Amino acid sequence: MGSGIRRYVPALVLTAGLFGALFLPDLIAGRVFAYRDVPNYHLPVARAVSEELRAGRFPFWNPGIACGTPLAANPNNYAFYPTRALDLVFSPETAITIHFIGHWAGGGLAIAALALLLGASSGGAAAAAAVFLLSGPVLSLLNFANLVPFLLWIPLTAIVAVRLARVPGARWAGLLAACLAIQTTFAEPTFLLIEGIVVLTVVAANGERVRPGRTVAWAAVAAGLALLLASPVLIPTLRLVADSARSGDLRAEFAYSLRPVELLQLGLPQLFGEYHTLEKRTYWGETLYEGRGPFFLSISFGTAALALAVAGAIARGGRSLVLGAGAVLGVLLAFGASLALLHPLVYSDLFRWIRWPVKMTAVTGMLLPLLAAFGTDAIAGGDRRGRRATLAAPTTALVAAGLAAAAFVLASHFTEPMAAWVADRIGPVARAKDVPAILERTGRICFRAGAIAAAVSLLAATSLLFRRRPRVESALRFVLPLLVIGEMTLPQREVNRGVPAEALRRDTPILAEARSLAARGHRVYFPFRNWEAGLRRSGGMPDEWWPRILFNRELGAFYHAIGEGVPMVLLEPDRLVSAAAAERIRIADLLHPHDKQKLLWLIGVGGTVRYGRGAVNTGDPVHTTLSGGPVSLARTEDPLPIAHWGGREPDVEGIPWDGEFVRGWLESIQTARDEGTVDIRGRRPGYWLLKSRSESPGRVALTESRDPGWRVTVDGEPADVEPYLSDFMAVRVPAGAHDVEWMYRPRGFSALGALSIVGWIGVVWMLRRRTGVSAPSG
Repeated sequence: MGSGIRRYVPALVLTAGLFGALFLPDLIAGRVFAYRDVPNYHLPVARAVSEELRAGRFPFWNPGIACGTPLAANPNNYAFYPTRALDLVFSPETAITIHFIGHWAGGGLAIAALALLLGASSGGAAAAAAVFLLSGPVLSLLNFANLVPFLLWIPLTAIVAVRLARVPGARWAGLLAACLAIQTTFAEPTFLLIEGIVVLTVVAANGERVRPGRTVAWAAVAAGLALLLASPVLIPTLRLVADSARSGDLRAEFAYSLRPVELLQLGLPQLFGEYHTLEKRTYWGETLYEGRGPFFLSISFGTAALALAVAGAIARGGRSLVLGAGAVLGVLLAFGASLALLHPLVYSDLFRWIRWPVKMTAVTGMLLPLLAAFGTDAIAGGDRRGRRATLAAPTTALVAAGLAAAAFVLASHFTEPMAAWVADRIGPVARAKDVPAILERTGRICFRAGAIAAAVSLLAATSLLFRRRPRVESALRFVLPLLVIGEMTLPQREVNRGVPAEALRRDTPILAEARSLAARGHRVYFPFRNWEAGLRRSGGMPDEWWPRILFNRELGAFYHAIGEGVPMVLLEPDRLVSAAAAERIRIADLLHPHDKQKLLWLIGVGGTVRYGRGAVNTGDPVHTTLSGGPVSLARTEDPLPIAHWGGREPDVEGIPWDGEFVRGWLESIQTARDEGTVDIRGRRPGYWLLKSRSESPGRVALTESRDPGWRVTVDGEPADVEPYLSDFMAVRVPAGAHDVEWMYRPRGFSALGALSIVGWIGVVWMLRRRTGVSAPSG
């Protein structure tokens, strides 16, 4: 196996080569990772976070969504994660690309290191890296900036857990605590469950003696220490989650559960077409997703990887069968609502935080590479169990390819019925499908799988004929990873092509107008219907995802306005906002249009973006979008600013934010507008400096979401925060001129930060201890 760093050289070279093949051409061409949530959420938030960090402030508050919400406490923003430092050096687009590539490549090397730790050869570790880096679940995570760090940290945590299980002691417990604490900065419930399954499976299959009592004791120490280290992030997050819209919604979202037919994708990449390029003529996956695209753009591993994994499970016996069981469990859980057997679990309270069950295929994405490493060594080694594996691998590959080929042949004889079935499933979309082209493409995919199966069979026969010949063994350990690469590189390259950087940076007239309104202390309303506006195809337009992103920017839609410093009132798609905000928006959609406009007036909305027919005849400038449709920013007449004179609280009965509530507050504020004035002297996220003037006592109101972290002073003296408009804040001021200063800081953050520093000092002390010190009692 070699010694020292030389064992990692094959995996390192392979990772560099795959980076060059998969991503480098597009990066040179100026395309960056920006798919799904990246352009609409993560890039705008990155811009907002970086501005705060450059100013030397913690990014505690995000005023840009739902009338304000905690920013650092939301793990989707990973505000305290180390790669946020990249935003201080590079543009958001470059920083997030490095963030993605670094975790993808680091995860491949970490999987190789884990394979080596479990007893694989350097060639087997290279095969593990190849399967990992090219697998569909792994590549699909390059669309989610808050999830991609798990690619690195799950295998790293597994390595530390195995070390702790083998030699329980302070050093490994300290490292485990550090790993867990860092992951709280981007924690996500589904992937925390995935990590737990992977780590427990790997520890159970590690192959060396484990001392359960001492291991559990030190693991408990690590968990407790991790809670201390992570407290400045974890406690605000738990507070946010407890009060969020998601916590009050007991319905788990299972629309993206794996379907049985999708199992074919495990061995046949791009079976349903290339959704990323939106090739509607040959993409037929919409039949599975009710007209939508998949959540994971690929869940494929390839025929070669599956064959190697089966060989590895047989060769290593019980230990590898544990890994195999974990990999199968991941696929089973991914079925979610599609599998009746899982319904008692899926619809239980245990699963209430598990969204999109297809994400559970990431369990398989972590464990299958380890099995492939053992399979590579088994085929190359030629020992007794290896010979069984050598026979099982090609058999598995050939059976899989044969089933796929049979399905294709059967379908090719029933073109017209299949076209009718497609039309019945997806209606008008079927007219854009070319069923013969789909079948021809499917045939090529099946032929490729058959060729790979034949190659695995040939290599297996070679290993049997030339058993115990070192040169043959070395060659096979080199060729088998190349077989995985040869099968998967081209189809998987289409999973993440990126988009032109200029599409992400282009300014638009609507955003420019929105900035002018925001500068005067107002919000902008982006109706949800604008997000669903159709993008009409025109001659010469690339058939890719990026025109949609450019179109969204032209509308100012989704979260683009956050990066422009424009406060919004929209809620979706991030549901980690207060339950009060969610209820306010829900009721607003039920109001009469006149009452809804009054509600928007009350919370500081100075303009509404309108697309289509509603954009014309408003008296405001009308702009033409990429699709040829009109868009305008309809100005609100005499809008109420976010900070204003609040007057007296009206005596209004009924549900907050219903029509009567809105009309009562509107009348009260209009009556009091001439009693006092409020000038905005300074503001930034989580901070307002106001000057109030009045002839009588009253209230200065701020329509930012009420949160325990808000503090207010009047002329430098602390004052009480009062509720205003049900969900917002006000402070009482005497007559005359007064300075009113609002500031947001998470409650107890300084004390929690001090405790965390003490904890990190403890980790450093533990890392300096020699391995294998006595475990604590219990």
